[in-house]
Amino acid sequence: ILGVVAWYGLVVRPRLYTRAELVTAASRMILTLGLLNFTFESALLLSNPDATVTPLLSIFFWHFTASMFLPWNWRESLRPIVPVFLCWVLLQAGLAATDGSWLQFLLTVAFAPLAFVPALLLCYVRLRWHQNRFKSGFVGRRFLQMRREFLQARAVHESLFPKPLDSGWMRFDFGYRPAADIGGDFIHVWIDERERFHLALIDVTGHGLASAMSVARIHGEIERLRDEYPEEGPAKILLRLNRYFHRLLARHTLFATGVLLMIDPHSGE
Repeated sequence: ILGVVAWYGLVVRPRLYTRAELVTAASRMILTLGLLNFTFESALLLSNPDATVTPLLSIFFWHFTASMFLPWNWRESLRPIVPVFLCWVLLQAGLAATDGSWLQFLLTVAFAPLAFVPALLLCYVRLRWHQNRFKSGFVGRRFLQMRREFLQARAVHESLFPKPLDSGWMRFDFGYRPAADIGGDFIHVWIDERERFHLALIDVTGHGLASAMSVARIHGEIERLRDEYPEEGPAKILLRLNRYFHRLLARHTLFATGVLLMIDPHSGE
């Protein structure tokens, strides 16, 4: 027995990398130990029927001990035990045939599987504990990761917002407080080459990442319209933004309300 344990512990174990490999090797080790121990005790029992050996107790010992340390479920724990148990049933059948105690044999075989119930319960409890621990740890790590990603997304989102502005005749500033970590509210400000002040205030439907991603697309579209149509007023720019939403975002049930403002300091318009 010590030789088998040493072989699996020192030679086989360092070559194992996955849970499946570990369970397979452990099952082989338990099966080997169980058959060795069973063969030895059965030989003693056959040579001396009065010998104080109980092969079933040895099978229970190996099953329970393995279930205390191995990461297997109750089905996996039965794989190395069932062959040894069947050998024990054959031994009991042979002993019953010699003395005719078939009733005792049937009762013993019927109630013998109850000896494995503690180990099966132990496998179930350990596996559930490890699963709950893994899930709670995974959920916690995933929550922290998502939290970091949302904070990074919010930093990118808010970097699209304009800075306070003072052009002499116009001072501009704003405050931003989203309902969630990140949202669909957006404000865009620029002064064109004719010193006209432009302001776009847009509210995308909903809250969260989808709305914020829409804001990033709106920001890029407004920048494009500014460069391609620098002379157009708020009405035409808003019309082009509406067409952009209709073609690209409305299909995803993303909509927005918005207002565009232009102030011309030379004409007073």
